[in-house]
Formats: sequence, structure tokens, C-alpha cells
Amino acid sequence: MASAKAQMDQQRQTVYLSFEEEHLGEPPEDEALVETTHVLPGNPMILPELENSPLIKKVKKKHRVWIVHEKPNVLRISSRTAKNLREGVRAINDVIHDMRLDRQRISCRFLVQKPMGGGDTDGLISVKLDSRPQLMSVGGSVKADVSETASDIMGQLQDVFLPTTDVLRALKQDLHMRVVFGHVIVHRRKKTQGDSMTYGEFADMAGKYGSRGGADLETKKYDWGLWVDAGQTVRPVPAPMLDLIRRTTVEVEEAHQDSAAEHLKKQLKIRVGNAAALAKTMQVDQVHLKSSVGIRFRDSCYEVEVSKNSVWQGINTQDGPQISFSIGLRGIHWAGEVNNTRSNDHKKYWGLNQRDLWRGSAPTAEGQFREFLCHVLEVLSAIEGTETA
Repeated sequence: MASAKAQMDQQRQTVYLSFEEEHLGEPPEDEALVETTHVLPGNPMILPELENSPLIKKVKKKHRVWIVHEKPNVLRISSRTAKNLREGVRAINDVIHDMRLDRQRISCRFLVQKPMGGGDTDGLISVKLDSRPQLMSVGGSVKADVSETASDIMGQLQDVFLPTTDVLRALKQDLHMRVVFGHVIVHRRKKTQGDSMTYGEFADMAGKYGSRGGADLETKKYDWGLWVDAGQTVRPVPAPMLDLIRRTTVEVEEAHQDSAAEHLKKQLKIRVGNAAALAKTMQVDQVHLKSSVGIRFRDSCYEVEVSKNSVWQGINTQDGPQISFSIGLRGIHWAGEVNNTRSNDHKKYWGLNQRDLWRGSAPTAEGQFREFLCHVLEVLSAIEGTETA
């Protein structure tokens, strides 16, 4: 039989462990707690693994806060003191930022592209929070050449281009590469910095967003980014989700003509069998259907992907969806070349000077990539032309 001292030590240890684990469950209902609702901004910041992250468990214990996922991108945070709540929210933001960078493998890099439509780099740039930066004046300068703009971008990437591609080639996971067009939205800047700044000041600030956060790319138009994903995380599908999939059918209207425009005009309908009963057993925030067509860009080896996105709120798809369009660019050959390997090389092989990937004629990898940039800028000019036409 254990001594009285040993029993007391055991009791203290049990109480300590209970106190340590207290914040890992649901918050107590019989206490008046200080709480806040924390909405994660933007889809790129929504991390499915956040809920089970050991870092979040550490935040709960260290700062004495309860964290409940109410929706995929909404957290309800509560604590017994306002001080712990403030520190907990700050720690959660740090964890989310670190997880985003870790998921991307290589920190993203924001570059400022010289205006191609005749903008003046000597003028001021309006940088308002939660908005896309805009030139405050667009007159008085010569329209930039695509080749000149590509050279300027390549100059900004000169020191990191080859090291970055070497890291990508060394990854064991399959790579998926694409160009996305969107809007860069600034969420954060120095408190001492006003709404306007010079081109140089903005370029310096943008260079820090990749490592420090504060800006996202929302896939609409105009701005663009080259994204490379490494590997795909596949999780077991929960039984309620499997049931939802089995009950779901997609009805596609037959196209009158075999053209890209006609395919995007086709009416797509989703039908969920016995949706009312399913709504009682599971929560569905949105149903998202994406249909895409690939259009060869001129005589290049790249195609523009135009996607129609249909979003229904909740599980009831009888009402009309919200419709939006997105645009991307991909190499027709990328699927076969980006993960190509040779038997005597542990790295992915992209050909001499990466020619198999970028399909250019330059004698260096940097030159090959610069030629690829010219294709991207030509697509960007075409998109802007259709908007202003």
C-alpha cells in the first residue's frame, strides 16, 4: 500500500493534469467567460489541420483559453480573463501564419510589376487596407513593353530563382504547377505608413509579405502568381460526407455548339436527394461546383483555363447559385514534365537549362523562365484588354 506522502503526491499530480487538460475540451457553461469570435480572413488562410494541431493545443494550455471551431473559418475563443483572451488570439494568429508558410513549403514572394498600361513609377500608389493597391495617376509615361517588363521581373528574382527551382526539384512529392490571375489584397501595413506611398516604398513593403504575411491573392483578374503545390493530403471521407456524395447528382445541359463559350454557358444543376433529412444530421455551409475549359493561347504550348464557379449556400440547391469566373494558365506539357526523373538522379529532371519545363530558346534557365514570363504578360494584357474593350 502506498504511503500517505505518495498518495498526496498522486492526488496533486491528478489535480495538476486535470488543470492542464481543462482547456482542451468545451468551455464550461456555468461560468461567465470573456469571449470573442475570430474569423480567418480569406480561403487561403483556412487550414483544415488547424483544429487538431498540437500548436493550437499548446496555445490552449499556455494562455488558458478555450477554442471552438464553429465553422471552417470561424473560431469562438473564450477565457476567464481578458488578458488571457488577448494573448490567446495573438498566439493563434502566429500559429496560423506559421502553418500557412509551412504548408507552402517555400515562402511565397511578392513582387511589384511595373505598370504595362502606361502607369508612372514616379507617382504615388494608394495602399488601403483590405483593398487592391492602385496607382493614383496613370498618365505621362510610355507604355511598357512585355519584354522589358519580363526582364524587370526576372531581375527581381535573379538571386532566388535557381535556388528555389533546385528545392522544388529535390522534393519527393509530385508537383502541381499553375499560374493564377487575381487581385492582391493588402491586409496589413505599418501603422506609421499612410494610405499613399511611392513606388519604391510599396515595392519594399511588398517584398516582406511573403515571410511576414499581410497580403493574399484573391483569384479574380489583373494580378498573377505562379503556384507550385507539393503532394496532396488525402484524408478518410467521413460517413456522412459519403452519404451526401451518393445522394448528389449533377445534371448538365447539352451544348448547342462545340465551343468553349458554349460549354461555359451550359446550365449545371445539382440535385441532393432528401436534402431536408440530411440537413438535420450534418451541417453544409456551401456546395461549390467548378466547370472549366482550356483554350490554347495562340501558337504557344500553354493554355488559358477559364472556370465557371457555381456556389449554393447550404445544402438546398433548388435556388439559383452565385456565379463567378476565374482564369488561370498552365503548360499543356507540365503534367508530364514537372515530375520527370532520371534513374541516375535523385532530383526531378527538367531538361538542359530547364528547357523541358519552360519550352524556350534561351541558353540559360533564367532566360527560359523570362520567355515564359512573356507568355504570362501577354495573357495578362489580353485579359485587361477584354475588360476595357
